[in-house]
Amino acid sequence: MSFSKEKPNSKAIIVAAYGGDILHSEAIKKNAEQAYTALDWQGYDPTESIYYLAPESVDIYNDGQEDRDAGTSLAALQYAINNWAADADDLVVYMIGHGSFDTFKINGDGEILDADTFAGWLNDLQAVIPGRVVVVYDACFSGSFIEPFTVPNNTDFSRVAITSSTANQDSMLHNNGEDSFSYSFWQSYYHGADIFQAYTKGLNMMSTIQQPRLDTNGDGIANGDLDYIHMAGRRLGRGIITDSGASLARIAAIPGTQLLIDDDSSTLWLELESNIQITDVSALIIPPDYTAATSEAAENEIITVPLIFSQTNNRYEAEYTGFTLQGTYTISYQVTGERDGSAIRWQQTARIIRSFTGPDQYEDDDQPSSATPVIINRQLAQHHTIHAPGDSDWGKFFGKIGKSYDIEVTNQGPDMITKIDLYQGDDINTPVASKLAINNMPDPVVMTWDCLLDGVYYIRVSHQDPLVSGPGTIYDLRIVTPSLTDFPPFSPLNGTISSNNIALDNTAILAVGTSNSKVYTTEGISAGDGCFNLDLPAGLYNLTFNKTGYQPTTATNIAIPTDTPLSINLLSEPAIIPGDLNGDKTVDLGDEILILQALIGGALQEPFNLDNDINDNGKADLGEAIFILQKLSETN
Repeated sequence: MSFSKEKPNSKAIIVAAYGGDILHSEAIKKNAEQAYTALDWQGYDPTESIYYLAPESVDIYNDGQEDRDAGTSLAALQYAINNWAADADDLVVYMIGHGSFDTFKINGDGEILDADTFAGWLNDLQAVIPGRVVVVYDACFSGSFIEPFTVPNNTDFSRVAITSSTANQDSMLHNNGEDSFSYSFWQSYYHGADIFQAYTKGLNMMSTIQQPRLDTNGDGIANGDLDYIHMAGRRLGRGIITDSGASLARIAAIPGTQLLIDDDSSTLWLELESNIQITDVSALIIPPDYTAATSEAAENEIITVPLIFSQTNNRYEAEYTGFTLQGTYTISYQVTGERDGSAIRWQQTARIIRSFTGPDQYEDDDQPSSATPVIINRQLAQHHTIHAPGDSDWGKFFGKIGKSYDIEVTNQGPDMITKIDLYQGDDINTPVASKLAINNMPDPVVMTWDCLLDGVYYIRVSHQDPLVSGPGTIYDLRIVTPSLTDFPPFSPLNGTISSNNIALDNTAILAVGTSNSKVYTTEGISAGDGCFNLDLPAGLYNLTFNKTGYQPTTATNIAIPTDTPLSINLLSEPAIIPGDLNGDKTVDLGDEILILQALIGGALQEPFNLDNDINDNGKADLGEAIFILQKLSETN
């Protein structure tokens, strides 16, 4: 054991927001108490240096002493930050409970803490204390607090923000809170990890489910290179380093990637080497489509399977028969041990790929004409298989000039060696971009492409060897645009597009709106049956629908989220618009300038559209000039 000899004047505030109608109260309480014991062990005096907010009486050590300082309320937290902590050198604030975008539910009585208010309290505190403030925040959408925590200009405040997820993700509190970012973070900290090491421990534990965020330089931007450099070696409290148990136990072996073909069952197992007491061995099963949006669905729940020691096989194992969804399952093998009254955990992950023989759900998509729209920034990927020799899967989207798109192929089966081709419009002979996987490793194949022209684009995904096919060629397809972590959760918007009750394919949809005080834009395209789908962060949007040969149509002030589908009817454009000499579908000053240039023999700025001359004489003359002037006078 080693530790710093000099004890800093550090203080810590713990907010355990449970009780009332708040779910997972026991998991929240367990993690808050673990943070308390870890801070105590690392030199924070419970009577002088820890301020514990909880909705009920707390006796953490069962010694008959009250460990709670106040109930959970906005007033209590403000007092703790701006009064109780005002004489500290530095401060740690740990909050755990339930959150929404930019807000934290501080108790079951309906009190809500918003990120800007919280940041203002911290600014007031740091104006009077000399040291650093570290905030560790575990709740759904906790990453939305990163940007509001930006250090004000013209200050030298030292501030660290650590959150359990991004701004638009749930945070998991599973297995009574032991499967969570907080549990791994505080366990690692208890054993002497510095801030970055504890964050990394929590990140590695949860990365298959959520993406914890870290801002260590107060610039409001998470997980930059400077954030990692800035925190190396920095500790909280005494920095007591104990034997963490790494040399006392280890997971010796787990299964490699497994491919299940038309089979719902597999044996989960691990081999363990240990000379300490083992209290739990289990496998956490995360299904292919586990997301914040679908985690309430029964088939997408995370399952914990206890593993039982087999004397025959000399390993921990269990049979699981619930692999029913196509796609990649992540299996998190977890071991919990105990030494000197302290819990120690280890974790390793593996993959199980569930596939089926025969075509996938998107077939027949072997030609551009039958391509399936790929919804930009949809969290759920499309699950595909190269089901027969020579098969290729086509998708389509509307590309907007000036935007960058990442076309991602992930979770590839063991037989898949990916080839991505991108085509513009009807030209399917020469791709505008291509990407080849190096081998059949499961690493994502990402093609980043900058759009240079508005239009419909077709994606073709195939195997590099046209003779290879079958269940082992499973893969997932998505299209994403960068930098989406600062937006609220995404919700679907659905609808249909038609003209005189005839479904319209390849109609371009442009959505422009405001979400979290930021402008968000995205594009979509209708399928052959006229249906369209967009995924949008919460906000208010205007949508424009465009298709060649039809008049543009708009839908305004569409509030997201919504359960109401849109029904859009496009009107055909008139085939001939008399006086529209420049062909821009309207009669305006541009047409008058064009005819005057022709009449005086000047150089024309653009060609004539003689289909729209007023008297079908096949030429533009003084009659057009007079007609256009009359039209202009009518509109003014």
